[in-house]
Amino acid sequence: MRRWIICAAALAAVSGGCKERSPGKPAARAAPARPPSPAPARWHAVRSLALEAPRAELDRGGVVVDLGAADQHKYTRGGWHTGWGESGRDGQTTYLQAERLGVLAFHLWQPGVGQVLLRVRATGGDARWRVKIRGKPAGAFTARAAWSVQTLELAAPLQWGRHLVRLERVAGEDAPAGPLQVDWIWLKRGGDPAAPPSLQRVATRRHPDPRRALVGDPPRTLSYYLTVPPGASLGFSHAATIPARFEVKIALDGAPARSLFRATAGKKWKRARVGLGRFAGKVVRLDLITTAAGQGGRASWGEPAVVRPGPGPDRRRPLRRPRNVIHVLVDAARQDRFSTFNPASPVATPGLDALAREGTAYGAAYANANWTLPSVASIFSGRYPHTIAPEGQLSRVPDAVPLLPEILQSRGLATAAFAGNIFISRAFGLHRGWDQLQQSQSEDASPDGEVLLQGALSWLRARRKGREPFYLYVHTMEPHGPYRRHQGITEKYQKTPYEGPYSDRLENDQVEAVKRGALKLKAADRRQVEALYHGEVAYHDGLLARFLDEVKALGLLESTLVIFSNDHGEELFDRGRLGHGHTLYEELIRAPLVLRFPPIFGRGKRVDRPVELVDLAPTVLDALGMAPVAGMHGLPLRRATDPALPWAPVVVPGPEWAVRVGRYKLVQRAGEARLHDLVRDPGEKNDLHRSSYVARRACEVYLGEAMATPAKAARLSGAATYRPVRGGEIKLDPKVRAKLEALGYIQ
Repeated sequence: MRRWIICAAALAAVSGGCKERSPGKPAARAAPARPPSPAPARWHAVRSLALEAPRAELDRGGVVVDLGAADQHKYTRGGWHTGWGESGRDGQTTYLQAERLGVLAFHLWQPGVGQVLLRVRATGGDARWRVKIRGKPAGAFTARAAWSVQTLELAAPLQWGRHLVRLERVAGEDAPAGPLQVDWIWLKRGGDPAAPPSLQRVATRRHPDPRRALVGDPPRTLSYYLTVPPGASLGFSHAATIPARFEVKIALDGAPARSLFRATAGKKWKRARVGLGRFAGKVVRLDLITTAAGQGGRASWGEPAVVRPGPGPDRRRPLRRPRNVIHVLVDAARQDRFSTFNPASPVATPGLDALAREGTAYGAAYANANWTLPSVASIFSGRYPHTIAPEGQLSRVPDAVPLLPEILQSRGLATAAFAGNIFISRAFGLHRGWDQLQQSQSEDASPDGEVLLQGALSWLRARRKGREPFYLYVHTMEPHGPYRRHQGITEKYQKTPYEGPYSDRLENDQVEAVKRGALKLKAADRRQVEALYHGEVAYHDGLLARFLDEVKALGLLESTLVIFSNDHGEELFDRGRLGHGHTLYEELIRAPLVLRFPPIFGRGKRVDRPVELVDLAPTVLDALGMAPVAGMHGLPLRRATDPALPWAPVVVPGPEWAVRVGRYKLVQRAGEARLHDLVRDPGEKNDLHRSSYVARRACEVYLGEAMATPAKAARLSGAATYRPVRGGEIKLDPKVRAKLEALGYIQ
């Protein structure tokens, strides 16, 4: 993002100005004056609304959907499970194809839509199509080989609220089955402009100086959804070829939309800055509205941006980098059971607390799946799970997907993995890149973490005298099931004596039986199961502390980036169930993420802006000073926490998706949705999707964008509808299958 500096170049768009001295004219001698006042605050752009034009909703006498362009994603859920096919281009026309079905979801903020207009053409001969809105017929039309605008008159105007538009091929037709190509759809209000909508959004204008501008023919509204940063303002210039009225409105749930700015402008650029500070932390809809008395004019918002005072983000590279990386991943560990992240946790975790005091704890970090294989595949590849494996199916990571250990191995690092989970193996494609891959040979599906950590220490000691840097990965299984008793530790979490069947252990098949509802536990049994889990967390924390002490004793800690995370969490009867892999509630996808390397990540820092485990592979490469790898979707955490980056994380493990936008989290599954305010409702008990429409629409905008364009760095530029790479089919040998059954992954 470029900085906003008052009086610096013609692109400045915040209020204030300066005059240059005429060439050759001597400067007047300054008279003695009062002490100089403090220098004016500098402003930097947090969100460039010109760059983000495709993210805005366009209303020109009704909602206009530009299909085939990046604008489509907020209406088509990025093309996932809405029936749409590939995008295409015909000269200057972009379009989206529908074979037999295409669905769009939108919200009307103004009532009175009486017509549906579509610009379409058929590719396989004349074809009959119909439109349904909210499941009711809205009309039909015949698409032909040439582009044409089809107009459907609605029997009753559409009112304020959420609507689904369903485009269907009429069954029983003899016409060839070529797809329908759709350029745009216009949900038009009566009495508003009769001309087809102009789809142009951004241009460089000269009135008289060049500016990148949001430009269009009035009446026109561009609506942006964002979480307002503290101390923010909206800075812009405005001009028009004919006198036009400019207005800025803001809308948020629980309050009527209010006007923040009104002015009339002509051909001369005017500057303005509108304060947004009183809306800090809220998810809002920001409307940029232009109207004009005459026709044929064009109105422009010059370089509009959300700006804040102060220096921009620090882009300097760190002076010192780690030589080595150690990643300790704790399977099935809930974030809220670590005192580092939850001071009210029933479990004391001084080992992780000490690590966090020497690094950065990420309070809103998310795993990108709710079970191990897709989550670890995402961590190692830097890609979202839905792009490397069939949705919700057990799969093998394709060999074509580069993994972090093989990238680091090729760049000269020694690599080793000590893993207690069978997924870190050849059978699932996660064997690549390891100089040494050690799987526990224990018949127990969940080997003791001490065995794995001691194996890792032995590997470090054996190569201590070598100069070769290393990447060490340790995947431990406490507190993953089976939940086991640890003498002298578990007792601390037993509030009352227990002599039932689960005194020492709860097996994985029992965990799965509880999850399915086949095994019913009494209240005392549930308390014991939680005590076993808490004892596992505390036991592992002690192992972690001793392991890091040994790493320090070897003289390696200060030259090593240490990463601590989970792969997913665990439900402990939060919704009446046990285990993982079945929901996207916080207890399953929130991650206890800590990074320690003070020269880069500082000491004792806390970051509560949402980040994801998909960011870890790019973070490791960035920290080591290595070039990024094409195809990674995540961003280095030094950039992923930059407030200038507007997108929110998305979790896509299968047929259910989740997205976090500010304080809100939307979970979407086919036609079902849940919306939660995680500040007021951290336990996700209250569903707001039918009442908080601004927040829900904001989440839908970002969800569609992230589904369509997984790479975070590319989201501002827009992209065509994305399609996933499928994982390879696998055949499990009996030993691998037996371990998966023991872990509860195969029933």
